[in-house]
Amino acid sequence: MIKKTSSILIIFVIIFSFLQLVSSAMAKSDTPPLLIEIHVTGDTNFIVYKVPRQMYDGSANALEKELVSSQKLHVDRSRVEYSASFTTITLFMKDLYEKEGKNLILHVSPKDITSPFHAKQPVQVTLFTNKMIDWRTEEGKNLNEIGFRPVFSLLSERKDEFIGDINSFRNMGILTLKGNINENEVVLKTLIYILLTIISMVVTTWMGTLLRKHVRTNHVIPANVRSVSQKYQIPALLLVALQLGYVIMTGLFLGYEIFLGGIGGVLLAFGPFVISAFFMIVYFIYLQQRIIKEIENGELAKEDNTPVSEIWSMLVPLVVPIVITILVNIVIYFIPVNIAKFDSMVTNIITSYMVQICIITVAYISAPYIYNLLLPKRKLKERELLDRINLLSAKHGIHFNNIYVQSSKNIRIANAMVSGYIHKNLYLYDYLVENLKNQELEAVILHEIAHIKRKHLVKLLGVTCVTLITFQAILYFHPIFGWTSIPLYLIVLLLVSSFYMRRYELEADRFAAFHMGDTNGMISALLTLSRLNYTSTSVKGPIKYFKTHPSIDVRVRHLQQLHGQFPKCKLAHYFRIPFSNYFGRILK
Repeated sequence: MIKKTSSILIIFVIIFSFLQLVSSAMAKSDTPPLLIEIHVTGDTNFIVYKVPRQMYDGSANALEKELVSSQKLHVDRSRVEYSASFTTITLFMKDLYEKEGKNLILHVSPKDITSPFHAKQPVQVTLFTNKMIDWRTEEGKNLNEIGFRPVFSLLSERKDEFIGDINSFRNMGILTLKGNINENEVVLKTLIYILLTIISMVVTTWMGTLLRKHVRTNHVIPANVRSVSQKYQIPALLLVALQLGYVIMTGLFLGYEIFLGGIGGVLLAFGPFVISAFFMIVYFIYLQQRIIKEIENGELAKEDNTPVSEIWSMLVPLVVPIVITILVNIVIYFIPVNIAKFDSMVTNIITSYMVQICIITVAYISAPYIYNLLLPKRKLKERELLDRINLLSAKHGIHFNNIYVQSSKNIRIANAMVSGYIHKNLYLYDYLVENLKNQELEAVILHEIAHIKRKHLVKLLGVTCVTLITFQAILYFHPIFGWTSIPLYLIVLLLVSSFYMRRYELEADRFAAFHMGDTNGMISALLTLSRLNYTSTSVKGPIKYFKTHPSIDVRVRHLQQLHGQFPKCKLAHYFRIPFSNYFGRILK
């Protein structure tokens, strides 16, 4: 039995070795083709060479210089990458195409593109353009008639491929391709895009109506309204995602860019998507608050008496950061790498990053002023209370430029927050102040002081800048993403910033508990906030990674682990005042 098994293994090894030798011989006999990709994608245009190692004898840098010098068109910059089988050289072209009215003129010289290589070497040339462009030669021939074949692509890009040897590619002569934008197709796809936006908003409203009916029929308690609401948001969310997929896959952006220019193209391409997304978010937040209020009053009222100022105060903290982030990243997208036009590419990249960081910094510093300008609030003028808040903040070396009170009783939002990099402001919601006990409110204020004391706002600015630089460094080697990198970056930024913001919240909780001498006040405040805001204490599923705050359960467990680890702090005695009674008296 052993001999039989050994014989089988030996035969298997011999057969396997033979097959390996045959495959190796075939691999050596077949020369892999030279891969050339010509990308005409609108704002970013480049030629990519993927050169097999056995196709050239000299250094990659020498080949790069030869390729750059062989181009009659202006090469803006170039780059070399290495892999096991290929050397990839990318040439970024400044005048690869030109605009003629609403059409494109593409100049391609096969001889110039392939001049460093031998005529008999195999080549595969792929032209990446846009699906809405119909390319024709000066003689009126389409790409299929001159040797290219179409390749299926799921995204907005159009792929046309030529396979042969370099000599046959050169025999095409100088190609002058005219790209005609199908205006009727642009208009039709735009109308469909707008129709999707309208349908998304209608479905959002319809889902809201069904939610109200479900709450009325099933007698849903206020604490469960938000969790039930999430199920009714799914159809609207899918339609919003469909809009984004539609604009990415149809190639509308390039059509808009040609008609309106780069920034106009981005705004029109993403405008309807952003509108429907904002409408869905704002509508459901407002509807949840109204349903909760109606349940508390014992009826589902037909009229809403919520002050407009409270609704606006609910929207501003949500809308302002998102709008500023989107606009800043659109501006950053159009900043060229060689903005300073230095001879050194490294210097150009560093300068470009510095300019982008400056833009982000200015936006972050300006955001609190914009936020403060738009937010309905009033200054807390009562001297005694101001003195006591300032006393606690002064003990930690913090000075609030202003302390504001926001009305939120009708929309049932209990919250507190700080803003400002230079001038720090503290915002207290009256619904929070009137319903928290003294110890709970002290914990909340200490929590907000911690955000400034631990420089969380500054750190978040740093996280944003590092994320941008890292993301661009990665996409620098994948320029094919082009303008689609904008929504991709925003998703990455949301995930990264949310991760750090959750950590900062836990750190602020620890700070408050430490300076109160125990964890009871902070834990009690968190549970009360959950009750007042009718939010679930736990968050399940992938959505938790997009949350800026950990769930109440996570925060409470984190504090419980710290119980008894620090002594009673003297600072805890500086703020023993009747908050609820005092605020209730001055805000009535």
